[in-house]
Amino acid sequence: LGEYYTPRHIVKMMIKFLNPVYGNKIYDPCCGTGGFLLECFRYLREHTDIIINESDSDEIKRLKSEQKENILNLACGDSISESTKRFIKLVVSKHRADIMQFIANSYISLYLEEENILKSRLIVPVELSQKLVDKIRALVENRTQSKINFTIEKDTSISGGFILEYGTYRIDATINNQISKIRKQLLASSNQAF
Repeated sequence: LGEYYTPRHIVKMMIKFLNPVYGNKIYDPCCGTGGFLLECFRYLREHTDIIINESDSDEIKRLKSEQKENILNLACGDSISESTKRFIKLVVSKHRADIMQFIANSYISLYLEEENILKSRLIVPVELSQKLVDKIRALVENRTQSKINFTIEKDTSISGGFILEYGTYRIDATINNQISKIRKQLLASSNQAF
């Protein structure tokens, strides 16, 4: 079983050291909370004046302010508050409608953090009973001292066991992973014998 977490100050230092530029491909293979990707985005925003998603931005720029507001208001659903409408008006007036998806995702992340809610994903090879799901949720909530926003995915290729992801942690307790570890140990010990 393994867990991995990169402290935020290390993420900031690494991104500053990498000095990403617009046009680079940014790859975060573990992408628990998206800390590396978010920090790259922040870094690019601070160090460039290029719009990050140019193709979408071109289409958005062609729309009139009123059209942008109407689209964003519709995206918020039927019961949109006056404060949300004012916020959308502000975003559009400051010519930031092209980053509205990023703003929404940032808000969701901040909300989850403020409410002490962790996104969690459980990957299993078979359907689980609700009783077992509740037991796993309780264990993770107890360990993290957080409320868990739980999604369950079925993946028959893992043969047995499970993969549990929450926050920046990933626990791989699959049979495939255990066999792989044993295989590596056997190969290492057989190489040492010679």
